[in-house]
Amino acid sequence: MNKESYWVSTFGNKRIPIEITRSDAQEFFGAKHLISSFIQINEIYETAIEDYVEFEQSVASAAIEHSARQITRDEDYDKLRRLLNRRLMHVLTSARSYIYSASKLASEFSNESEQKVRNTFDESRKAAYDNLFGYRLMEAIRNSAQHHGFPIHGFTIGNSWDINNGRKTKNRYLVVPTINVNQLSADEKFKKEILRELKDRGANLDVRPHLREYVYGISSINFDLHSAAEAALSNAEKTINKLIAAYGAKNPSSEINYFIIEKHSKNNERAKVSEFSLRAIDTLHKLALNKHKLPRLDLTYVSTDWSLDQDQEKPTGQDHNRP
Repeated sequence: MNKESYWVSTFGNKRIPIEITRSDAQEFFGAKHLISSFIQINEIYETAIEDYVEFEQSVASAAIEHSARQITRDEDYDKLRRLLNRRLMHVLTSARSYIYSASKLASEFSNESEQKVRNTFDESRKAAYDNLFGYRLMEAIRNSAQHHGFPIHGFTIGNSWDINNGRKTKNRYLVVPTINVNQLSADEKFKKEILRELKDRGANLDVRPHLREYVYGISSINFDLHSAAEAALSNAEKTINKLIAAYGAKNPSSEINYFIIEKHSKNNERAKVSEFSLRAIDTLHKLALNKHKLPRLDLTYVSTDWSLDQDQEKPTGQDHNRP
């Protein structure tokens, strides 16, 4: 072999290497990179959402436990504080990893026809930072936690009665994780503009609504990025399908599972350059179907108080019964 060449193998029942043109190989590399990158950053995004759910579950679980057996020992307080700090740091770390990975991908949209994707990502990220105090606060807290310790300094744990017509009706148990503003101020590297915004918000700040606002901001960025990249992703899928049709037809396999390109050098050395599982196309379709923006989490709360037996407005939604 006296020239550099690319060979494609379609994995099915048989593997038969077929020479592929350099231009087709380069097309494949670009399409595969885009699809794979979007799947990867979506996995990071879903991890951030799962971490947020686990944080909320830990807070709710602590309140339930307090209602069943009072949490009163110092060691139980410390254990709960450490747990909530771990949960919070998981959210902030996953969210930061998502922003970094998405930013890196968006920067690769450099030609004029794809500039919309990069601009949309930059504008959406700026809008989240400028318009959502919770987003700004959590970004600053994550940076501070890297050198100044965990952000949740304490929590309020207790109960209070609901009063209806002067009568106690329900005993409501609660756990409120808090951030001490004075301790944030002790960090000389903490953003001064954020501290100024915190000035009139009290000495102890409930972390939950601000974290919810932050997660909503991350969700908005992810939604906007995927919306802007839909055309590019569609073109990448068409490229993959075109190459599979062109080269896969030369493989007598009844079913193609993998598309692999190898580079052969002038001295006939062979190296695997790129591998693509066709399951990725199905994953991409599922991402498109599941794409949605979270509601304003800071304006919502989860309650188990409603009952079919209570005389109150029925929630919107669907009933699901066993068939």
